[in-house]
Amino acid sequence: MNFDGGEISSDGGMLLLRELDKRLGLTTAIDHVLHDNRVQG
Repeated sequence: MNFDGGEISSDGGMLLLRELDKRLGLTTAIDHVLHDNRVQG
């Protein structure tokens, strides 16, 4: 048997986090609290 993982993707956790963020609005909430005063140059 070969247990090297083959063509399995490890991105499943990120997809779950993205969906949770969409439903809960975590990124939007953080965006409203944190302010970045840096000036792009």
